[in-house]
Amino acid sequence: MINKERLLRDNRLCKAIIGLSVEELKNLAAEFSACYLIYRKKNRKDHERQMGAGQKGFIPTPLDKLLFILLYLKCYPTYDLQGLLFGLDRTRVCRWVKILLPVLEMTLGRECVLPARQIRSAEEFFRAFSGVKDVFIDGTERPVQKPKNLRRRKKMYSGKKRQTTRKGLIMTDETRQIGFIPMSKNGRRHDKRLLDKVDIIRHIPPEVTIWADTGFQGIAKRLNFDYII
Repeated sequence: MINKERLLRDNRLCKAIIGLSVEELKNLAAEFSACYLIYRKKNRKDHERQMGAGQKGFIPTPLDKLLFILLYLKCYPTYDLQGLLFGLDRTRVCRWVKILLPVLEMTLGRECVLPARQIRSAEEFFRAFSGVKDVFIDGTERPVQKPKNLRRRKKMYSGKKRQTTRKGLIMTDETRQIGFIPMSKNGRRHDKRLLDKVDIIRHIPPEVTIWADTGFQGIAKRLNFDYII
């Protein structure tokens, strides 16, 4: 079982394992606990016993559950390794991941820290990037399992990575806070084409400088914005 007491005493270790400081973890745990109760009440079946009844599980407290899902997302271990760390069978790990991911998303959404999926106006842009003077745009790819269907495989094949991938865009500010992540697409698509598809450039005010690499050449010619490669 993971040593929770040691983790909560060591701020550096806490950041390394789950990406949050001890204080940030404790503050998030209170909202996570409330969202977990809401989620359970919304999804519980009629025949289930009352909340809190029955045998205590291996992930008993809301803080333990938050540590479980944050460690899974930060380190992305296999179900077998996650089960070894928390004293669970791999099938139960899979079940808990499916339960806790929506709870964490609900928590982060209520805390207003989730990146935007769409930006349709300058007001929405400033809501995601409050008071920024510079934004940084880049494409990112993650490898995926090769599909059996040949047509799908060709669509997902990335010539740059030489494998099948899913490609996405990320927009951050000077503090490296991610404010915009559209839905990922097939790895065959070009970065500039993805940017044109989400149609966010025209909603960025002219006083904001856009930083990007050579994969986005052309946006400076189409719009009168500052553009730096």
